[in-house]
Amino acid sequence: MATLKRFTKESLQILLNDIYQKYGFSKGDSQQITEILLKADMTGIPSHGVQRLKYYDGKIKSGQIRVDKQAEIIKETPISAILDGQSAMGHLVGKAAMDLAIQKAQQAGVGIVTVRNSNHYGIAGYYAELASKAGLIGLSLTNSRAIMVPTNASQPFLGTNPIAFGMAGVEDSFLFDAATTTVSYGKVQVYEKRGIDHPETWTLSDYDPSFTSNKQALAPLGGFKEASGSHKGFGLGLVVELLTGILSQGGTSDQISENGGICHFFLAIDPKLFGDKEAIEKSLDAYLQRLRDADRLDAEIPIYVPGDKEKLAKKANERQGIPVDDVTIAEIQAIAQDFDIDFPTPI
Repeated sequence: MATLKRFTKESLQILLNDIYQKYGFSKGDSQQITEILLKADMTGIPSHGVQRLKYYDGKIKSGQIRVDKQAEIIKETPISAILDGQSAMGHLVGKAAMDLAIQKAQQAGVGIVTVRNSNHYGIAGYYAELASKAGLIGLSLTNSRAIMVPTNASQPFLGTNPIAFGMAGVEDSFLFDAATTTVSYGKVQVYEKRGIDHPETWTLSDYDPSFTSNKQALAPLGGFKEASGSHKGFGLGLVVELLTGILSQGGTSDQISENGGICHFFLAIDPKLFGDKEAIEKSLDAYLQRLRDADRLDAEIPIYVPGDKEKLAKKANERQGIPVDDVTIAEIQAIAQDFDIDFPTPI
């Protein structure tokens, strides 16, 4: 099993800001990208944090991610918009798109923004939480390169296609962020880097060793067969495809290439459309607590609602530092060395 070293959030912020400025991003854009990446690590989602730096490094150097581009509006109404991401960094495109959806929701009650021609945008939950922190309900979806195997198929056709939903109460909050595959491919990478065996229900090659060329083919939620509920995860993944690739008139996952083309969907809703905002928020608080207080299967295992574990991970990582595996450290050290940037010392 790989060794994990811990770093302060501040030391990684400095490192990542320096790296992204060296690529040619502005100081502000570098800080934005860094914020989203470290949000993942701080909240216990290493699959979408600093371990992705090598992936982005390759895309930037190959020109798939365009440092000199930013999203532009190509169609707009008072409550909606379509953005062309112009192959810019997905984190910047996603932030601009959700900001626009939030602005429209604050003015008209609802904001809907679709995006085409973007890139991987990090954790979907970041954008849903942007809306919830603004007092709105937020939804964030994205497709990605084909990696999900449809029910009873042997060929990847959809992306991991995550769904993220955020809603805040007066004192509590709900944040759901999950791939519609059994697991994100980033988590498979984390397990491999850390030398941990993953369940046989994750990849097609594990399910059936004859599919040796499909090591990156992932099962929908529910596995590979209809009897285990595979069709439900497949259906959810298709919903994401329709709202991202189809609605934006961009590309579906099977059409995404090394030249990019990822599509997103963002929705922001003002709860005031439905009545007293504070009453709705208090109702949410009470409901989430009733869920946590429900009878347990195992008295020693708490009931968590989506977002609880992330809050606990954030507190732990604030105290202990962000854990990074040796393989990822070596990858980032190589990038830093190319730019003559000092690598931070672990805690």
